[in-house]
Amino acid sequence: MLFNIIFVLYILIVVLIHQIGFLKNIKINKYPYMFILISFGFAYAYLASQILPPPIWDLSHHYNEIDNMRIGGLEYTLTQARYNEYFVINFLFYFISLFSSNNLLVFITIFIEYMIYTYIICDLKDKYSKKNSIVFSINFFLFFALVNIVLSISGIRNVFAFSIASLAVYIDLFKHKKGIIKYLLYILPIFIHPSTIIVPVVRIFVLNVKMYKFAPLLVLWGLFSDYISNLLRSTSIEALGTAGALLELYGEINYTPDYRLVFVNCIFVLIILMTCLYILKKKSSDFNTDQLRYITFVVIYLFVALGSLYNVLIFNRMLYGLAFLILPVIPIILRILTIKIRTLFILICIVFFTGMIMYQGLELFYAITYYK
Repeated sequence: MLFNIIFVLYILIVVLIHQIGFLKNIKINKYPYMFILISFGFAYAYLASQILPPPIWDLSHHYNEIDNMRIGGLEYTLTQARYNEYFVINFLFYFISLFSSNNLLVFITIFIEYMIYTYIICDLKDKYSKKNSIVFSINFFLFFALVNIVLSISGIRNVFAFSIASLAVYIDLFKHKKGIIKYLLYILPIFIHPSTIIVPVVRIFVLNVKMYKFAPLLVLWGLFSDYISNLLRSTSIEALGTAGALLELYGEINYTPDYRLVFVNCIFVLIILMTCLYILKKKSSDFNTDQLRYITFVVIYLFVALGSLYNVLIFNRMLYGLAFLILPVIPIILRILTIKIRTLFILICIVFFTGMIMYQGLELFYAITYYK
């Protein structure tokens, strides 16, 4: 209980620091800020791991699977486990089963997600003004709004997979790093959750900056989802076959979303999309080729997301990736806009993430208390 109180107070202090960042530029150097974010990630992951999952959460089923691995051992893990075709998450489950506490699953995955967030954010501090705290305040709250507080805990696999895939995009396109690591980071998330296959597929389209001109056609991809599903299921790779089956399942699930939430998310996606298109069209000398290619990726990704609105489950999951992908885009947007439009953009972001975080907070409270 003492640790819980200390961690809650620390999280509130970090939130307050980022709120002050909207009113006054705070100069925080890279390494002190990195320590703040790492500590925040640790505190948040610890508190999240203390939640007893309701029976309808996927996390409850994950805990049951870990219990089965604890009983059946390595033989069960390799032959009968629920996710044995997804060797990355299967190995993680088995690793957790070697310990007595299933809560480690939530702690490890969420802590890694926030380490990826910390790496990107602190790397951006080297590229942009160290005293422009409003950029990092917006990114901090937008991240929470888009990553979905509830589903990052209740589902684990999806957000965890998208965080790693988004890191691949960042080091590949934005940092233009060479080597095999970035290719592994594109591939491994597919073996955590098959929905992340969309990331390497979109990457293929980013051959050059001009590819964004053809991106609007991708809005129509939902019309061909049945053909895509059949194609994936016909492959000999079991994980891709499961991805095809999952795409078909998403189309068959009788799911009634909160359309207010869908509408707000669509408006925000359209605002980011139009702003990115404006940047690509302007092609200011302030931006290098890597930045423009990264923004091209985000544009294509968002058109694919809008094309998935025929099934809101897919659209919502693509927002998890946007939570990480948008981090390098925000400072570019704020730099290119005029003062009046920049102020309007900041206000839109504040209204968006305030409403989304409040909604998700209530959703989390309801889920936890309703099943007690």
